[in-house]
Amino acid sequence: MNNDHEQLSKNLDELRQRMADTHRHVMNLEVGVSNKTSSAEDALEKYIHLLVSLELYPTPLPPLDHANLALELNPAAPTPQDLLQGADLRRTVRPILSSIADAKRAERADSENEKIKVEAELDKIIQECENLEEEILELEKRANSVSYQADDIRDARCLLNVPYLDY
Repeated sequence: MNNDHEQLSKNLDELRQRMADTHRHVMNLEVGVSNKTSSAEDALEKYIHLLVSLELYPTPLPPLDHANLALELNPAAPTPQDLLQGADLRRTVRPILSSIADAKRAERADSENEKIKVEAELDKIIQECENLEEEILELEKRANSVSYQADDIRDARCLLNVPYLDY
């Protein structure tokens, strides 16, 4: 009987130790879950802020106005599949965001092409302006030369006392 008592006491001590270890392990898991939940909430908040900045929240602009891209985190969900509530990420959110990204890329490419065309036209106009400036300088040189020649002719006429003939 003493032997049984010792054996049971030993088993009870082992069970208490296991229970304390299990309790510590559960507490560590709870802290981990709390940290992961906090990280998920932060990521979800960033996601919502990005949607707002892209004017996709609370509802996207047409033609995507039928889609609701909002997501909510339910940390008290009984199953992992129910943690995230809202539109299906793979079937709804990702394709919509991909189509928006593709449209924005195409819009950006069009803008870049238009920018290149405008810059080319600007370069052409600048070149034409430079050519006109060169022509103006050349004409100014000719005008100055003609003006000097006229001054020389007037000076020579004055020296010779030849009357000026006005036709």
